[in-house]
Amino acid sequence: MASLKRTEYRIIDQAFGMGGGYVLDFSNRTLSDWFEDEFNIDIYADSYASRGDSKANRVRSFVDVEPAPLVARMLRALWKYRERMADYNAGTEARDKEQLFEVIAKLEDPALRLDDIKAHALRFDAAHIADQIRRMEGSIVKDPALAIGTAKELVESCFKTILRERGIDYDKEDLPQLGKKVFGALRLLPNDIPEAARGAKTIKTMLSNLATVVQGVAEIRSLYGTGHGRDGKVRGVTPRHARLAVGAATTLVNFAFESHLESPASESHVHKTS
Repeated sequence: MASLKRTEYRIIDQAFGMGGGYVLDFSNRTLSDWFEDEFNIDIYADSYASRGDSKANRVRSFVDVEPAPLVARMLRALWKYRERMADYNAGTEARDKEQLFEVIAKLEDPALRLDDIKAHALRFDAAHIADQIRRMEGSIVKDPALAIGTAKELVESCFKTILRERGIDYDKEDLPQLGKKVFGALRLLPNDIPEAARGAKTIKTMLSNLATVVQGVAEIRSLYGTGHGRDGKVRGVTPRHARLAVGAATTLVNFAFESHLESPASESHVHKTS
């Protein structure tokens, strides 16, 4: 979830003219079409009705319940729509844009996604995950290699937690193998998407990229992180490398945990700890 302050919600309201229940120049139909076209999301689904049924409340509810990176993407796309409107005035709306993009920057900050993972750690009684988050938070700048190594450990802990929750075996699989097991259990493999599904090709590509992200997290840890002996000549790991690894890991972990919560296990397996 985005976890924004009331002042930040007011900035969003101001940027998109959401007073009185409106959102820019959208009608109910065009707002529905816009969310379908941009994100393949039904903004009039029950999950976005918690604040009420007006267009503005639908958007506010979306901000309430969706992961921070998706909310940031939505706000960026909505502002791009605003800039294309005939009555847009770059001069008079400069302050609105500046404040909105400060909110977007916060939503895109890996630290906010770590807050979401903390909530998952509490839900699953996974104290070791909370420890890993604290270690990453304290080391991105001070010890980037430690942050990178811990990012890989976080992904591994997430995968093992999901497998344990679903009663699925794991033993000494490496990270990509664990990922394949988890994605299979959550029906997040490309072959799980019917060809007739809307946007099937795009969805299959995105799901294929999950495995690529897992592989990347494992490889950057081997190159720069803690946990393996490294060539003494390896230099240049900086906080920006750490932010890349932590950002990728936290986005992946949040997506995996949320997918796990939204798709109940259909069968039990005997769990074997590693």
